[in-house]
Amino acid sequence: MELFKFLVGLMLFYRMWSCAAPAPLPTPNVATVQVTVTTLWQPSSDGVMQFNVYQDGVKMNTTVVTSSSFVYKTKLRRGTTHTNYVKAVINGLESPPSNSALWTVP
Repeated sequence: MELFKFLVGLMLFYRMWSCAAPAPLPTPNVATVQVTVTTLWQPSSDGVMQFNVYQDGVKMNTTVVTSSSFVYKTKLRRGTTHTNYVKAVINGLESPPSNSALWTVP
């Protein structure tokens, strides 16, 4: 009888131990971090002073920017690369994009 109790106890221990979920392994470079992005550009010579700022094809400003810089905060993954550019706004219409700035989140 004692052997039977021992075997049942051993089986229960084995089942409990084997069903435990393994601890997750740490994954490098996937931390999402708060990033403050400052986009600067040279104003155009024709006096255009309204711009939209884009990151990876997504407009980041909610109203047109009326200076030659724009600061915004966003959450991004470490080690990822992004592109920023601006488009001039003339009479409510956007120009083609400026040259792009390519950058990587440290």
